[in-house]
Order: sequence, then C-alpha cells, then structure tokens
Amino acid sequence: MIVSADSNCLTFIIDAMQGISEPIDPLADERQALFRTYLYLAGTLHSTPRSKAECLRIQDPKRLDLHRRFLTANFDVVRPPNSDRVNALADSFRAFHSDEDDCYILAEAIEGGADVLLTYDDRFIARLARMARSTRMLRPTEYWRSLDIPRGSKPDKVPDNSNPLSSESWWRW
Repeated sequence: MIVSADSNCLTFIIDAMQGISEPIDPLADERQALFRTYLYLAGTLHSTPRSKAECLRIQDPKRLDLHRRFLTANFDVVRPPNSDRVNALADSFRAFHSDEDDCYILAEAIEGGADVLLTYDDRFIARLARMARSTRMLRPTEYWRSLDIPRGSKPDKVPDNSNPLSSESWWRW
C-alpha cells in the first residue's frame, strides 16, 4: 500500500523527528496520529513531487536544509508516469479548490498510484475528496484508526537513544 502525505504532514513529521514535545495545539490529535503512523507503519510514507517541492520553499536556511536531508532519506516519492495527465487532472480540480499546490498533490497521488493521501487540511478534503478516485484522502486520525494496531505493539521505527524523542512517551502506542 502506498501512503502519501501532503506538505503540512511531511513538515510536521520532520519537526517531530527533531524531538518535539507532545503536541497540544488544535491539531494535536491529528499530529500524534500522523507521527504514530510514520513510526508504526512498515516501510515509509511517500511524498508527491509537488508536496516535496512545497516543503523545499521554506525560507529559513536551517529548516530548508533539514527538510532536504529528511525528505531525501526518509520518504519515498510517488512518480506519476504521465505529466500531461497530472496537469489535466490538477486543472480539473481547480474548479472546486483554489490552492494549486493541493490540486497538483492530489493529481500526483492519484496518477502515481497512491492508495491514501494524508492531510489535515479540512478545506482540501471537503472540496476534493469525492474526486480522489482510487486514492482515499484521509485525516491522519482516520488512517491511524484504520490500521487497527493493537496497543503495546512495537513500532517499525524507533527514535535513537540520542534523540530527545526516545524519552518522550506521547508517540508510543
């Protein structure tokens, strides 16, 4: 199964891998589910070419370098075989959603064969989920619940002892 993520999700995972404390903002449940998905899911999450490009528009040089390193080493990229079909599909989405990057991210996920696109962007989901064809657009909490991982299961990936996350418990299931 190919599980892709939009740029907001990718950025949170990269930030979390730096050892952040438990999320407590309005998206805390989504972010916790997202990071658990990253750690407990066998293999890796995928980006799309556009979600990766969007992440690489970060202005802060240190954060940009961090994103470059993590995107290269920790995420696969779905590769749509036909850019003309991606462009046409993204164009068709613009009638329903004005964010061009979102339209391309979904089009690339569909044409690249992603089974799931994770996002916590409510407007993105509301406007385009019904058009996502074989790619399910899900919030991280929805996808995490669908995995039905028993509590106490061992994660596929574990933060190294040198990572501040190793002493945090919020990501453990």
